[in-house]
Amino acid sequence: MGRYRYVVAVVEEDVEPLTAIRRAVLELSGIMGLAAVMPEIVYANERGYVIVRVSRGGLPLLRAALAAYGKCPLRVLKVTGSLRKARSMIQGIEGVGGANRLDANLPDSSAKALS
Repeated sequence: MGRYRYVVAVVEEDVEPLTAIRRAVLELSGIMGLAAVMPEIVYANERGYVIVRVSRGGLPLLRAALAAYGKCPLRVLKVTGSLRKARSMIQGIEGVGGANRLDANLPDSSAKALS
């Protein structure tokens, strides 16, 4: 059993996330890169948040592939070492009523300027 990392991401476009990830990794590094990354969707919700399980060694390759891919379908929000922490991050981001906790540390004027 290998070590994994859990990537919390949001789907930017109306695409199937696993297909988009595979396409990006294949385009950058081929089948050997895809075998190193071993992507698997372990959680997805209707708001577009996903948790992707990847091998620890393949994480830098996944991030590079998503950055190099022309029209990046996913935006990585956070990477963690446990599924429990990844799920709690999504719950925290969505918050009560869908409030975005990524803006919670900003002063009120900065949070309004970002909206």
